[in-house]
Amino acid sequence: MSRYSAGRFLVVLFLLLASVGGAIADTTTIRVGYFEGGEDPINFLLREEIQRQMTNMTPPDTQFVFVPEGYRSAGWVRDSSRVMAAQLAAVPGIDVMVAVGPWVVQDLLTAGYSRPILGVRQIDLLGAGLVDSTGTPVARNLTVHEMPGKIEDDIAVLTRLLPVEKLGVLWFDAGDGKSDSEGEAKSVIARVTRLGQQAGFETVTAGGFNIHRTYAFFRGYNDLPKDIDALYLGPTWGLTVTMINELLRLAMNDGIPVFTWEGKFLVTRGAFGKIGRAHV
Repeated sequence: MSRYSAGRFLVVLFLLLASVGGAIADTTTIRVGYFEGGEDPINFLLREEIQRQMTNMTPPDTQFVFVPEGYRSAGWVRDSSRVMAAQLAAVPGIDVMVAVGPWVVQDLLTAGYSRPILGVRQIDLLGAGLVDSTGTPVARNLTVHEMPGKIEDDIAVLTRLLPVEKLGVLWFDAGDGKSDSEGEAKSVIARVTRLGQQAGFETVTAGGFNIHRTYAFFRGYNDLPKDIDALYLGPTWGLTVTMINELLRLAMNDGIPVFTWEGKFLVTRGAFGKIGRAHV
């Protein structure tokens, strides 16, 4: 799993636990919670791999345990994420919370969750408000795994593969559909736009929200101009494999090559496309 390897996560997890000291240092059982924005095949594989690595790497006198009462999946509904974050803040005995995907880290912090949080599969940390301008996490109990330069690397490979004058971008907006307070999607689009200005292509995007105020990929695709030379597709959170296939089929029927942030992971989910991305 390259930069998103569970082994890397586990190293970060050990460092996080070592840094919190007292409350955990003398325990032999470390109770782990798991909070995700919604069910996703990649998140499921990640959770399984982290559990496997924990079992393989844990010292004989230490045991990592994922506790059932510490698991929540928000079903890709932002209001549910907020409610579940408040519930988890009230659950006693969780030593570290693994928070995966959009919303969950922000909602845990807003709910006053004070125990260690490990944020994974977080895309644009500054845009999401998880770090300050120096790259320091915004809360003392937060550790965030970063993939620096991933988007820039993607665009560089894309432009080597294809002549691009106009690039469409669809990116999951972690906002609530009511305000512009959360800017991860805006930050990513701004990064791609700057890269386009340097490389000589125009960047266009579109989007909207469904009834649950979650980003609507199909609405966004329908609103994109169809004279784009390629489509850069961000994390497909909230989409089933069937929905991803349908989205890619729409692009294929329109003759638009698709380049994905998730890359080979879409292939493992059974999706198809005109261009796959193997570097994630």
